[in-house]
Amino acid sequence: MFINLLKKPESKNQQCMASIRDNRKDADYFLEGINMVSSNLVQTRKNLKEEHPMSYYSLSDGLDCLIRWSYCLDKPVKELLEPCKEMIDAYTRSILPTDDNRFGGGLIYGEVLNICSLGVLLDCGEELKKFADRLQVTGFKDDLTSFLLSTMVPNNGLSGKLRWKGDKACQKLIQISQANKEDAQTGLLEYLDNIYYTRANMESDYNAHKKEGYHYMGYFSFESAAIVKIMGLNDERIQHSPYYPADLIHGDRPGLGELWKIPPTITPVQQFPIIKEEMKNKSWWHFWE
Repeated sequence: MFINLLKKPESKNQQCMASIRDNRKDADYFLEGINMVSSNLVQTRKNLKEEHPMSYYSLSDGLDCLIRWSYCLDKPVKELLEPCKEMIDAYTRSILPTDDNRFGGGLIYGEVLNICSLGVLLDCGEELKKFADRLQVTGFKDDLTSFLLSTMVPNNGLSGKLRWKGDKACQKLIQISQANKEDAQTGLLEYLDNIYYTRANMESDYNAHKKEGYHYMGYFSFESAAIVKIMGLNDERIQHSPYYPADLIHGDRPGLGELWKIPPTITPVQQFPIIKEEMKNKSWWHFWE
C-alpha cells in the first residue's frame, strides 16, 4: 500500500507549521479527506473483482481524490507517482476491450484528459501506453487526448477530430497545442485567467470550496501544466495563477511536507457524504450522449 492513513494535527499551531498548496480550505479538511478516501481504498481493494469494470472505476476514482487532496495539502510530488500509476491502471481496466467508444461510450471526457495530464506530469509512460492502447482498441478518437499523450505515447493512433469542438475550453486547449511557443504561452495565460475557472466551464464544481461535504478537491488545471511540459513552454507568466500546479513542473518548494511527518493511525472505513446537488449536462465533464 502506497500511503499511510493519517490523523489530524492535534492543534492549530501544529497545522500552521506547514504551508499548503491550496488555502481555500485548511489542513484539517484535506487531512480528513485523505484519511477518509484511504480507508475506502482499503475496502475497495479487498472487494475488487477481476475484470469487473465498475470495481476498477471505483478504485480509480478514489485514487484521483487521494491525489488531488494530497496535492492541495502539501504532499511531496514524488509520493504521488505510485497512486497515479495505480489510478491509470485501474481506469484502463475499467474500459473493456469490447466497449464501443467510437462515439464516446460510457467514458467521461474530463476524466480521460485528467488521466492523460497527470500521467504526463508524473512520468507514467508505461501505464499511459496501456491506456492509449485500450482507447484505440475501443475506437476512441480525439485530437486533444492524442496530443496530451504524444510525448509519452507517440503514434498513439487516437487523432481524428476534437470530440468537443463546440466547447470553449476544448477549443482553446487545442488551439494552444497547435500554436508556436510564444502564442501558446499567451494562450495558456488567457485560458487560466478567462476560461478555466468560470461557472460556464466548471458548472457544479464552481465555488465547490464554499459547499459542505468533501467534494472540493482543488481547482488545479493539470492539463495546463501537461501542455507546458509537452511543449517545453516558459511558464513564468502563469506560475502565480491559483489554478496552475507549478510544483508538478518545478518540484516541491522549500518547507512543504511537514504535515506528513505526523505519525500514522488507522481509522474505521467511512462512507463519502452523498452530494445531493444534481450535475448539469456539460460535455466537458459528463457522459457522452
